[in-house]
Amino acid sequence: MKNKKNLIITIISIIISATLIFLLVITLLPKEYDAVKITNESVNLSKIPSEYLTAFRTQLIRHLREQNLTKSDDIDVSIREDTIHTFTEINHSINTTTSAFIVDIDSVKQTYQVKVLNATGDYVGIYTQINCPKVSEMKYPNTECIGRFGDSSKKVEHHLPYETKLASGEKLIIKSIAGSNILQIYLYSCDQKSPKIKETEELVKNWIKEIGDDANLYQLNVRTGYCEGDTI
Repeated sequence: MKNKKNLIITIISIIISATLIFLLVITLLPKEYDAVKITNESVNLSKIPSEYLTAFRTQLIRHLREQNLTKSDDIDVSIREDTIHTFTEINHSINTTTSAFIVDIDSVKQTYQVKVLNATGDYVGIYTQINCPKVSEMKYPNTECIGRFGDSSKKVEHHLPYETKLASGEKLIIKSIAGSNILQIYLYSCDQKSPKIKETEELVKNWIKEIGDDANLYQLNVRTGYCEGDTI
């Protein structure tokens, strides 16, 4: 009876020891997000919850590898402190806390607009968006930004608003209508009786093609009669 009791104690001890060793090994193993290091230590990261940073680092290394932007296990990332914003929104009983910031990755010449969202309520979970910012905000504007889910700096939305001129000198300002494929084009034709709508549309289509986007995806809405000094 005593031997049986000792055997049970020994087996339990072995199981406990094995479990502790397993947990220790799991703890010490490199995590996927360890490949991403935030290098500008002076930035005040307390503005971003630590679990948000972990989620961001995990999704970033996955994205870079999926897009064949890197095979490295050592990616240095710089967060622009003046772009960090954390806020909470309530919509239909769902509380969503979001941390937004811009990051630069010199090794792959990419700049990303990042949003990490944590929703509580009917839906729970942390979700990371890694998108391209406006081209004017990119550190390497001559390198195509490749974001998640097909986002790219070749898309028109990242170049707007945009100002240019017709060959005849009339100014154009191009903006978008949020949530649509409609481009609002403001033609400064002032009091011209026959504003150059066709020429305007042709110029805008060529500009879209030069960016690398598909002009056929957009509806052009040319508005005329604007004079210098008019607000739009």
